Amino acid sequence: MVAIVSHRAASVDTADAHEKFRLDWSFLFESLLSDLHWSAFQAGTVTCLLNASDCSTVGRLLQPWRNLLQDNSQIAILGLRYHEEMDLPRAAASEIVDFYSSLAKAKSATRARISGRSQIASAQAGFGAQITGEWWSVCTRGIKAFYGLEPLVRQRLPVIYVQNAEIIVELLREAAAGETRRVNEWGEITLPVLVQRRSTPRISMSKSCRIRTPQGLFGAKILNASSQGLGIASDVTLAVGQSVSVELDDRKAIQATVVWTRGGQTGLRLSTPLSSTDPFFGARN
Repeated sequence: MVAIVSHRAASVDTADAHEKFRLDWSFLFESLLSDLHWSAFQAGTVTCLLNASDCSTVGRLLQPWRNLLQDNSQIAILGLRYHEEMDLPRAAASEIVDFYSSLAKAKSATRARISGRSQIASAQAGFGAQITGEWWSVCTRGIKAFYGLEPLVRQRLPVIYVQNAEIIVELLREAAAGETRRVNEWGEITLPVLVQRRSTPRISMSKSCRIRTPQGLFGAKILNASSQGLGIASDVTLAVGQSVSVELDDRKAIQATVVWTRGGQTGLRLSTPLSSTDPFFGARN
């Protein structure tokens, strides 16, 4: 985030620099939308499971899905501080923040319930219904957030984002209405299938490389690759929107742009797609 803000503060004198700056905020908008998709999908999943449970079964149904109850909302909320730079209306940004805030609250209450740290509260009549009601509210807020973003998504991003938003909104609508049809008698849930964003196959590898940035040259490892992108691991934190060169011993440097970073791993979009017959794909290490 800091690196993106620095683009805003820097003086730019050329049309190319202005275009680069615009794309930086576009990457942030796309990243936030992707996180919203995933977070809303989580909300729909947990709520459907709660709809099909009661006080005696909620822990059993949710235990396999407890990883969905970790709160990661602060990153998205921090990113939304730059809603003006992303040309995101304040009302739409507020609806997204409301969704994430209610999601964090519901996750916290549910973690306490299934971990046994809230035994007194869970013994009270209606405690299960109270938690389920909170998740219904989360789903309703999620639907509002998607509707507020829909015009911008249609203008700025590929249609696949609109298609997935429609699928997720339908899941949220079912969940908020108390639907239980997705959960069978054994507690197994059938979830909708989202349209895949990756249009080219990705292969796994473990190949050493060097990443060149304006700050210097750093060692890294390529974890996976497709004709349009690379997944790398590095101790160096790169900024979304930053241009880098991927250098290998056996070929010309590959130019790329950082599109996401997460826990020491980074996603790169290649400036020029690689051919499916490129020798690069034959070298796994």
